[in-house]
Amino acid sequence: MNPKKWSFEKSLANEAAEYNLNLREGDLYGLMINKRLSIPLETLKLVGLQTCF
Repeated sequence: MNPKKWSFEKSLANEAAEYNLNLREGDLYGLMINKRLSIPLETLKLVGLQTCF
């Protein structure tokens, strides 16, 4: 993550998220959940795409 483009802070409002991410020059936000997963990477990609729509 490029700190010149992104700011991040410890999440206080969301119990599931460890960090909140904010794009410095725009309206893009995210959160980071750090958990070890034992599923194939391809399956994780599909789950992420399905939850977006």
